[in-house]
Amino acid sequence: MQRYEVQFHQPNTTSGFSATLFYDKQKDEFIVGFRGTEGFWNIDTMQDITLSLNGNIQSSFLLEFLEQVNKIIKNKHKRIIFVGHSLGGYLAQMALIYCDIKYKDKLSFSPNEVYTFNSPSVYGWNFPNIAINPNTIKIMQDLLGKYTIDVSEKITHIYDNGKIEIIASAQYGASNALGIYTGKNDHSIKPLVNTLYFYSYLLELDANYNKVKDKSLSECIEYLNHFMKNIQIYTETFVLKNNAINNKNFALKNGPLGLFRGSPEKINHFEYFLSLIATIMQETNGILEELGDNYYASYKAPTISQTKIIDFILKVQKKEKYILILDKNDFNKYRKDCSFINNQENLAHKIAIGEFRIFIVVYKDMKCLENINNITKIYGYNSKSYKIKDQIWDEQYLGGVCKISQALYFNGKAKIGII
Repeated sequence: MQRYEVQFHQPNTTSGFSATLFYDKQKDEFIVGFRGTEGFWNIDTMQDITLSLNGNIQSSFLLEFLEQVNKIIKNKHKRIIFVGHSLGGYLAQMALIYCDIKYKDKLSFSPNEVYTFNSPSVYGWNFPNIAINPNTIKIMQDLLGKYTIDVSEKITHIYDNGKIEIIASAQYGASNALGIYTGKNDHSIKPLVNTLYFYSYLLELDANYNKVKDKSLSECIEYLNHFMKNIQIYTETFVLKNNAINNKNFALKNGPLGLFRGSPEKINHFEYFLSLIATIMQETNGILEELGDNYYASYKAPTISQTKIIDFILKVQKKEKYILILDKNDFNKYRKDCSFINNQENLAHKIAIGEFRIFIVVYKDMKCLENINNITKIYGYNSKSYKIKDQIWDEQYLGGVCKISQALYFNGKAKIGII
């Protein structure tokens, strides 16, 4: 929090309105965060329902807050950004309209950008499953009155896809909507924030940034979403199958007593992935923890909890340890370069290919963390990764394992059957 200074905070009002004005010392700009829905069937849920009925019991509190902000930033001539989740995202949009049109004579500032997360839109697009989700909805007509404004260029709507099939722009009707793939069909902001932190972390590595620097923002998000989906494919293909076997073995081992003992828990693909990354980086202290009884034969390492994901990212970021994304272009290069793959200096690349991974752990300077001196400590003597180090791959074998990854993750033509 040292980067941000709280300039003004409006605690919960009787209507549930709460917002905070921050100053970002690093970027020399102001940020207003509007609080979103906190619980179910509380004052905020009633507010969500009120919105759907074209009313807003928070409008006066919103204006009073913006007037306080106006006093603080009036003569400072700095950028200001509005952000909000759920109901807070809707209020961020309304605040923009207040500044630009409805109360522009009272307010001497206008936000440069507005970001919403899993929020309804002032233009009447459907609610993302907050309290109700009618087929058509017109919001806040009484407040907008005769005013109309195209503010879409300032607003970026970000939604949690939840599932691979959902495309945000199609679901919500917003041309500037960005779908962030978290793998969870959850309206809560926690998975979304974790994923956005992770995306930002990935792009701090120059090699990853160079892969998307010429793409549009939506294309960049799509590229990162594809990587997240590939993490899930990797986990479901090589981990969850083992988990199913472990459940079966658990039942056979415990018989009727299995009803009274904790069975193996379902593995969350993102949490498992970061646990593997923590193990490779040898940064497990205080991060990984046992979750219930462990019956994983091949994946015995404890897992990282959702609440510690951001702490872990910040920890390894400080030590300049990063995750290199492998995409289809990388596998095309690997396929015929046996001399590179068989060179033990490039063992991390060989392990990634042999383990059908789409990532390598590296330092900021692109030096690989996995090497001939530490793979025993990371994986153990009986691991597949350890055995890979002494193998000599010819072009046919190398091409074959690369084709498996291309088929799994990038719609390659090879037909595969994972045993």
